[in-house]
Amino acid sequence: MGKKDTPLISVIIPTKNASKYIKEALTCLLEQDLSFEVVVVDSSTDGTATIAKELGAVVIETPANDVEARNIGLERATGEYIMFLDGDDVVNDGAIATMLSELTNDTALQMVSCMVKDFFSPELTKDELGDVAIKAEPYYGLLTGAVMIRRGLFDTLGKFDVNFSAAGGVAWLLKAQDSGVKHKKLPIVATNRRIHTSNYGRTQRDNEFKNYANILRGRIKRG
Repeated sequence: MGKKDTPLISVIIPTKNASKYIKEALTCLLEQDLSFEVVVVDSSTDGTATIAKELGAVVIETPANDVEARNIGLERATGEYIMFLDGDDVVNDGAIATMLSELTNDTALQMVSCMVKDFFSPELTKDELGDVAIKAEPYYGLLTGAVMIRRGLFDTLGKFDVNFSAAGGVAWLLKAQDSGVKHKKLPIVATNRRIHTSNYGRTQRDNEFKNYANILRGRIKRG
């Protein structure tokens, strides 16, 4: 996909019933003048996989949760650089090129992170808008769509911990932070995070809170 004379970026996208959004998510990648390998790990019962295949993605259909899907995607990915994206989010034009430039210009740099900005999905009704929360300002801290990582860092730190099925990305980012690898935050918004009634963090909220508590306890024990 895309330009052939740039380093290959593997974009791993776990999906579950994202047929309403996956075309926009993939199109925003295809429109950027870079070399992409898009790996969609799909557990859907709708037409998500078919749409992704039509747009040129490698599709692995398996009943995996979000963290398992990321690990499966990593096993398939061949790119020098790794990104993760949700199947309902939209990457801003130029953001990935900016992250790539930072990594290629500094070989000691292992990962770069940007901000994300929430937006309400247009199909939400007035009642549904009242039931979902949104952050008014861009923010750091999410893995999906906002972090680019050298592939070799996963060889060093390992893949995602499947014990944290609803917070595996947070656990891995904290592990990277604790390891002392060189990391740079960029003051740009890389991705627009779609807020709707079936966001993974919304449907898995109780499990997510339990995961966060376990992550915190583990960090306290390690001192």
